[in-house]
Amino acid sequence: LRERFGIPLGERPPTLVPVSHVMMCMNCGCDFTLTLRRHHCHACGKIVCRNCSRNKYPMKYLRDQAAKVCDSCYVELKKR
Repeated sequence: LRERFGIPLGERPPTLVPVSHVMMCMNCGCDFTLTLRRHHCHACGKIVCRNCSRNKYPMKYLRDQAAKVCDSCYVELKKR
């Protein structure tokens, strides 16, 4: 959707998915528990588990401060 409007990942803050609406990782589908916590991807806004968000990448909207991103966004951001 972001690419459809010409907004590349990391340029602007994503629309964050509300935490209360998500019970499992939006990438791998594993269920969240007390020990397996939710994390927002700061590039796309999805809620993912720690296994799907192992990387950080500098975000332009955060003045190039590194922020946690999901694995699929990390791969996309590294291509640039």
